[in-house]
Amino acid sequence: MRSLFFLMRYAASPTEAVQHAEMTAYDDLVSQAELAAFVAVNSGWTGIALPRAAADDMSENSWSPAEVTMRRTWEHLARLPRPLCNRPVFDRSGRHLGTPDLIDPVAGVAGEYNSALHLQGAQRSRDVEKEARLRAAGLEFVEMLTGDLIDPFAFVARLRAAYARAARIPVVDRRWTIETPRWWIPTFTVEQRRSLTAGQRELMLRYRRLAG
Repeated sequence: MRSLFFLMRYAASPTEAVQHAEMTAYDDLVSQAELAAFVAVNSGWTGIALPRAAADDMSENSWSPAEVTMRRTWEHLARLPRPLCNRPVFDRSGRHLGTPDLIDPVAGVAGEYNSALHLQGAQRSRDVEKEARLRAAGLEFVEMLTGDLIDPFAFVARLRAAYARAARIPVVDRRWTIETPRWWIPTFTVEQRRSLTAGQRELMLRYRRLAG
C-alpha cells in the first residue's frame, strides 16, 4: 500500500495514477476500499490529490494499463457513460460469447484495445471470431489502437459512431446479456478473486499467465 501510495503521489498524470492503482488491484494486492481508507488517513501528504482522485475513479477489473487509458478516454474525454471492465457476455441460453475489455450494457457498445500483437497471427483470428460472435448477438463494437493512446480523438469519434449505430438496434433484437449463469463464479472484484480456492484461481485467472 505504501509503495502504491508513493507511486500515485508522484505520477505524471491522473491516468498514470489510476493505472498504478488498477494494476495493483489486478494482482489482488489492494482493493478500492482499502486504498480509499488509506488515503483518508494520510491526507496531509504532498501530491495527495492524485491518490484521492484515483481511489474514486479506479476499477478493480482492468487487465492492462492500456485498458485503463481506454476506459478513462471513454468516460472523461468522450463524456460517455462509464463502461464495465472485462465483463463476460453470454447468449440467452447462458453460453459465453466473449469478454470484451469494456462494455456499456445499457447502450449495447463493447470496446477492445488492440495493440500490434493483436493485429497478426492466431491472436488476430481469435479477436475476429470473438467480435463476430458479439456483433451477431447484437452488440456494437469499437477498437482502440496503439496510436490512439497518443492521439485519442480518432478513437473518440469511432466510439461516438458506435453509440449512434447501437442506438438504431432495437433492444428486443439483443441476443446477449451480462447476467451471469448460476454456474459462473464472478471474478470482477478484488474481494471475489481473493475468495477463490487455489484450483479456482488456476482455472479462472489463467489469463494472467497468458498475459505474462
